[in-house]
Amino acid sequence: EGIQKFKKIVTDISIEQFFAKKSTPQRLKHSLTHISSHKTGVFKSFFPVCMTNPSSCSSLFPMEKGYFDYVIFDESSQLKIEDTFTSMLRGKKSIIAGDLHQLPPMDYFTETITNKEFNSKNKYNVNTKSLLDFCIEMDFNSHYLDIHYRSKHPDLINFSNAAFYKSRLIPKPPIENYKAIEFYPLNGKFINRLNKKEATTIVKYIKDKISPDQSVGIATFSLKQREEVLNQLEIQSKVSLKFYKKLQQLQANGFFVKNIENIQGEERNIIIIGTTYGLNEDGVFKERLGPINTKKRGHKLLNVIVTRAIDKIVVFSSIPKNVYSGYESLIKKNGNRGKSILYAYLNYVNALNDNNENDISKVLNVISQKQYSNRLKSKFSLYALSSFTKYLIEKLSIKLDQKISFQNYFKIGGYEFEIALKKKSGETLLIDINGKVMHRGYEDYIFDIDRCKIAQKSNHKYYRLWMSNFYNNPDFELNKLKTLLHS
Repeated sequence: EGIQKFKKIVTDISIEQFFAKKSTPQRLKHSLTHISSHKTGVFKSFFPVCMTNPSSCSSLFPMEKGYFDYVIFDESSQLKIEDTFTSMLRGKKSIIAGDLHQLPPMDYFTETITNKEFNSKNKYNVNTKSLLDFCIEMDFNSHYLDIHYRSKHPDLINFSNAAFYKSRLIPKPPIENYKAIEFYPLNGKFINRLNKKEATTIVKYIKDKISPDQSVGIATFSLKQREEVLNQLEIQSKVSLKFYKKLQQLQANGFFVKNIENIQGEERNIIIIGTTYGLNEDGVFKERLGPINTKKRGHKLLNVIVTRAIDKIVVFSSIPKNVYSGYESLIKKNGNRGKSILYAYLNYVNALNDNNENDISKVLNVISQKQYSNRLKSKFSLYALSSFTKYLIEKLSIKLDQKISFQNYFKIGGYEFEIALKKKSGETLLIDINGKVMHRGYEDYIFDIDRCKIAQKSNHKYYRLWMSNFYNNPDFELNKLKTLLHS
C-alpha cells in the first residue's frame, strides 16, 4: 500500500533514490527520520519489522501514536520505565517480555556502588523501577512460560526452577543421557583479587576438552579475574599455533569471557563458570564474594549465569567444601539470597558430578519455594489414581495372561505421565488419563500433542485413555491396551 501511494504522490524521484544510502552531486540522501516519517508510509512497506532500542526508537521514528501495530520489549527487567514510555506510545499494543529473577535496570552514569570489588562499567540501581515492575503493578495481562526450551538436559534448569520459579517450568527430556554439569574443585589461592590457578585450569580445559565447532562462554566473578583468563588465553595462543587456530574458530562461534554482571542475554552450548574466590595467602577463606553476595541482586546474578547453557555447564571453584557445605543453615536463615544460594548451587553441582541422587534431592528440597499451580501439571489424587491403576492392571493381567508392573507419575524430563505399564521384556506403555476437555488456548492443544511425541521419542509407547470411554465400554479400551502391549 505504501509503495503504491509513493509512486502515485512522489514523481520527482524513484523509490531507489528515496532510499539511497549515499548523496550525489544532484541529490542529498534522506535521513532515516525523514524516510520513516514520510506520509506515504513507504518505510513500513519495506521494513514491517524494526529492531532497535528505546532511545533510538524515540529519535528515529515519528512521535505518532500507533505508528507500529505492536511494540515488543525484550529483557524488560533491565529497562527503566522512564526510558520506554515514548516507545510504548508508538505502538497500538505493547508486549513486554522479561524475568523478575534476572538483573534490574543498568545505570551507566551513576555511581551506585563504591566497593572496589563491585567496580564495573555497568552499574545496577536497585531502586530504579523497571518496565517489568511497572507492568506487574499495573496488572497487565500476564502469560508465563511453561515449557523450558533452552536447556537440552533437565539438570541445567532444575536448580533455578526450584529456587526461583516455584518449579513451574517443564524441562524437555534429554535426547541422550550425558553429564550436563561438570564440577572441578580446585585449591587455587585468591591473592591480589585474582585466582591464577583457576584461570590457567579453565584455559587448559578449553585447550584439552573443548571442540572448536562448539559455542563457548566463560563467566568469572570479577573483572580482574576476567582479565587474567584473557591474559592466559593470549599466552597459550602465542605458545601453540594449534591452540591459536582453535581459539579463532571458537571466536567465530561467539566465544566470550565476561564477568557475571555482563552476561545477561547470552546463550552458548557450553558455559564455563569460575567462582574466582578461594583461600588467601594465609590459608584463610574470607567470604568477600563480590556482587554475588548482595541480598537484592546476588541471587539474580547467579540465576543468570547458571541458565545460559544449552548443552553443558562446567564449574571450577576454589571455595572450600567445608564452607559451601553449610548452605542449609544459611538458606533457613537468609533464604535464597547472596552466598546462601551460591553455596547451595555448589553443593548441587558437586552432587551431580558424583551422581549422588540423595544429595541432589536434598539440595532441591532445601531451596524449593512454594510450588506454583501450573495448569499443565494438574494431577489426580494419588489414592484415586493408584486405585484405578490396580484395577486396570488386574483386568489387563487376565487378558494378557501375564503379570504387569506399573508406576504412577512416571517422569521423563519435566513431563509426568499418570500411568506407566511395564512388561517383563522392558517395554513401557505410558498412559495419560483424559486430557484437556476444553483447550483454553492453542498452547494447551499443542502441549497435549507434545506429550505423545515426548513419550515416543523416549522409546515408549503412548496412549490417551478417556475415562468416559473406559466406563462406557471397558472391554474395548482394555483390548486397545492389550494390542499396544503385544505389538
